[in-house]
Amino acid sequence: MGPRVRIHPPGSFPVGMKRERPVSWASFAALLLATVPGPVVAQTPVESHSISGVVIDAETGEPLAGSAVLLAPLPEGIVPERGASALLPSSWSTTTSDDGSYLFRGLASGEYALLVSRLDYKPARVDVELVASRARVSVGLVVDPIIMEPREVLVRSTALLGREIGDTTLHGTDRTSLERDRQERYLASDARIVTPGDVRDAVTLAETDLFRALQRLPGVSTRDDYTAELWARGAPWSHTRITFDGVPLLNPLHGVGMFSGVNPDAVGAIFFHPGARPARFGEGAAAVVDVSTRPAPAEAELRGRAEISLLSARGVLERGFGEDRGGWVIAGRRSYLDLVSLVIEELGGGSEVHVPYDFHDLTGRLDLALGGRSSLEASAIWQQDAVRGEIPDEPDASRSRWGNAAGRVTFDTSRFGHRIRHTVGGSHFYARGLKDPEGEIAEVRQSFTFPWEDPTQSTLDIAIRQGEIGPLQGSPSQEWESGYALIAQRQRYRGPAPTPYPGRTTLRHVALDQELGILATWAERRWRLSEFLEIETGLRAETGSRIQDAGRVRLAPRVSARRRLVDSATFVSAGWSRSWQYAQTVSPVGLSVGPRLHPSDLWILAGDSPALRSDLVTLGGEGWLGAGWLITATGWLRTVQGFTVPPPTEGTVPDEPILSVGTNRAHGIELSLRRLAGTWTGSVSYTLSKSSVEADEWTFPAASDRHHVADASLIGQVSPSVRVGTALAWWSGAPYTRFFPATLDCDFALESCRITDSARVEEPNAERTDDYASVDGLVEWTMGRETWDLTVYGQVRNLLGRRNAITYLGSHLECRSAPVAGECPSSFRVVDEFDRGLPWLPTVGLRVSF
Repeated sequence: MGPRVRIHPPGSFPVGMKRERPVSWASFAALLLATVPGPVVAQTPVESHSISGVVIDAETGEPLAGSAVLLAPLPEGIVPERGASALLPSSWSTTTSDDGSYLFRGLASGEYALLVSRLDYKPARVDVELVASRARVSVGLVVDPIIMEPREVLVRSTALLGREIGDTTLHGTDRTSLERDRQERYLASDARIVTPGDVRDAVTLAETDLFRALQRLPGVSTRDDYTAELWARGAPWSHTRITFDGVPLLNPLHGVGMFSGVNPDAVGAIFFHPGARPARFGEGAAAVVDVSTRPAPAEAELRGRAEISLLSARGVLERGFGEDRGGWVIAGRRSYLDLVSLVIEELGGGSEVHVPYDFHDLTGRLDLALGGRSSLEASAIWQQDAVRGEIPDEPDASRSRWGNAAGRVTFDTSRFGHRIRHTVGGSHFYARGLKDPEGEIAEVRQSFTFPWEDPTQSTLDIAIRQGEIGPLQGSPSQEWESGYALIAQRQRYRGPAPTPYPGRTTLRHVALDQELGILATWAERRWRLSEFLEIETGLRAETGSRIQDAGRVRLAPRVSARRRLVDSATFVSAGWSRSWQYAQTVSPVGLSVGPRLHPSDLWILAGDSPALRSDLVTLGGEGWLGAGWLITATGWLRTVQGFTVPPPTEGTVPDEPILSVGTNRAHGIELSLRRLAGTWTGSVSYTLSKSSVEADEWTFPAASDRHHVADASLIGQVSPSVRVGTALAWWSGAPYTRFFPATLDCDFALESCRITDSARVEEPNAERTDDYASVDGLVEWTMGRETWDLTVYGQVRNLLGRRNAITYLGSHLECRSAPVAGECPSSFRVVDEFDRGLPWLPTVGLRVSF
């Protein structure tokens, strides 16, 4: 007995079947969303079934390679069989091979929905009743040439759409279609769209971590195991601008920099632009990471997910208002080490057990349909770390807090064939280290004050008003966009001078109070010169406060071009862009814990100091190798002027000045190969690069320079309920300046301190750490029920147990032989001290969705 096939209203039809009316993309997406969150109880049969077939062009009969095929059980449609124990997943997905074929194995008897989609074709849905052990269902897709009337279309143009992709449209494993869509949106071959699914597959530390997942991308590395910072193509962390729905976030990290401060449960997509980016992005000398929150679901039902790991407990709730009226999403997270240690202390575990540190964050989004063609969006994030008591062996960590708060409100409307958006938003970064037990800043005593007792206050506030206008999709001339932005920034700092060298003690204080205002206007246009050649031009003009070494009007032009080769699956692209960045960091300040872990750096606003002017050139290409395989190669050259660095010197470390201004030059090439669909997915990438700094007649490697960066990952579904994965990272050593700290001699009776030996350094960044390597593993088991599912996962960090020497702590002289009478009879040798990376570290977690 063969399969029973029913055709729902498709614009395509199974071969040999009657054609019916087209299905809209909206109904296709709604059906796809309905299949994802609702896991169905199903048991693996004793003799598993399979569904296979081909996808072809309904008019020509030619096979359609790279078509996305999703198979999902219909509600109450799977019949459990006796003797089975494993549970089926909620859906399966794949892409068709070169001959248009697809195959699903390991299926139970029952009813399924088969959904097929491909760019430039109308989607199709086929309901299949699977009875026989093998079923064959082939589908023909019809070309979709329909141009919709502008007044009836409410989606954004190509450029504007980039902000609106949420988890509801990116959910699942159909990454092939997503990458093809990315190619339509951006001409640059190095632009990336990272989904929540990509973040979960990245095998990050302790739990899913947004920034640690981005460290798996080509050209991205970091300092060591202990930080989630991003070094994009040899640039420091502050040269990558993080935006939250278009609003800047400054240093959004938890755990003194160890973890991302953005909860991935609230994220719909992350857009990574390390090359020529759209003109609406201003700052970002090296790269832009645009974090887009997840829009509310359409269904008027409460859904959620909760997760607990060794690091934190977190959850997300969401609900739609129904009838396309909008909805809300709210996600929260909190670490619980302080609570657990407090319980242990109360049970008699000792006072030193308690760790008075925690972090927490809260993220939310609200969508409201206002009627007609107008809507309102609002989103916000608040994340904070806090120390509320003494940490053993850390005298400078008694009372501190730091974090970010950001939000925006956007009014969206359609008028006269155009899409118009107005946004008002703001961002507040703060870091306060306090020693006073009452939480109030004490005045610095003139008599006897240790350097670590000095209070630290650092804030940076940004207020933004911006607007965008572009034609509706489907308009005859939709390939343009323009907008404006009014930006006000204020930075204030009170505290000790920055400490660029590990363990250095300073008695100096710095007070800064800076303001900056910017008016920016921008426009961009895409030109389709032929079927195979596209060019996109853009210009951003910025003016406002006077900037050192820059004119009153600062222009940031950009141009990108892409050539599609004859086979339509291979592209060659090139781009050039200039950008201005008005806030950058010098070196860490404030609280220091462990291996160079700081909650904040000293931020400097342009004005009396120069702005960063970045010029970037890229040349790349990418091509599809069969179904689901994508290969990419990109070469780049970047020059950044106005780059602030600690003063390069050799010998005694000077107290003045606290910074020097130089130029950063970097170049390199990135290679990557990704498998985007199938039972097994993964990627491998390699970057060869060089980044150097010229300052004060010195030329030396940048502190964020790594000549070689290699990453690889592999994720597979080994059974209907079990996934396994592994990830490899290998980086060549990072530069460091050999540093010999000063000796501080304190007389407690006289309440005074003096420096007996001055700190000194050798040639800037002349040394390098050893190579870094880590292999990580993931095992995930999922159990489904009718209204909820349970996932248990385990991760192992550093499977090989490699003790990477990564964080430089300073150097000292050591006698080559045993001292005689307190003196060294032979020469000294230099001993460099390092903190070691994370050891072999297993972690577990639990995730519940409903």
